[in-house]
Amino acid sequence: MIIELRFDHHSSFASVPDGYITNGKELQESFLSWVEDQPENIVITKDERAAVSYSDEDIIKYLNSVLLCDSKEKAYLITIEKVRKPIKFSISF
Repeated sequence: MIIELRFDHHSSFASVPDGYITNGKELQESFLSWVEDQPENIVITKDERAAVSYSDEDIIKYLNSVLLCDSKEKAYLITIEKVRKPIKFSISF
């Protein structure tokens, strides 16, 4: 399946094996919960506050290490030109 990952200034597309994602909102919430626990995604802002920073690559990392950890198939980013199936979900971050 193809999912669109929408960010403030761009969109990315991910190919994910069928059957693992049934609800885009749940995926978004579980990713955001997971990414908050990843030390490499925590940055300190200029006013010395902690913030979470992530990209489409981090979403792929989450999919492969959490949702697809026991699967031989893995998620990966694709370009818009490679999108051949309908987009199943669009998720905004």
